[in-house]
Amino acid sequence: FLSLGYLRWKETPDAERSYRAPLILIPVELGRKSARAAVYLKQNREEQPLFNLTLIEFLESEHGINLSVFKDALPEDESGLDVQRIWAKVRDAVSEQDGFEVVEELTLGSFSFAKYLMWKDLHDRLDDLKSNRFVAHLVDRPRDAYQQSESFVLQDRVDKDIDPKLVFTPL
Repeated sequence: FLSLGYLRWKETPDAERSYRAPLILIPVELGRKSARAAVYLKQNREEQPLFNLTLIEFLESEHGINLSVFKDALPEDESGLDVQRIWAKVRDAVSEQDGFEVVEELTLGSFSFAKYLMWKDLHDRLDDLKSNRFVAHLVDRPRDAYQQSESFVLQDRVDKDIDPKLVFTPL
């Protein structure tokens, strides 16, 4: 992705460590005609530019900042994507948060959204998952010891006592 702009923030205003997250992500491809040819960059026309959905969820859940206006479509002007308007909207949304700033920077990088997809799946299915007593305990009382009456099956009895079709192992 070609990243247009970053949000930089600190967990507390006086913290030394800061974090950065890309704002606008434009899918691109790198290529070259031959091994000796120069590398070129072109926009992947099959995928649309998007706002960092992980950042939208993080800001909403952790700071009460709503940028959901960017979930479905990004604003455009006569030249295409209205980057300045997007940055201004983000600046306005974070203006009350000490230690938050929009950095006008362009970078080329490989970004992974695996954690977001896992988080979204857990978030969307939390009630279903909590129907399991153990999962409910992990979610609701993670610091308390889990009380159970079950015991481990002896190693030499596992195949006799446990039906594999009834065992679900979460990843």
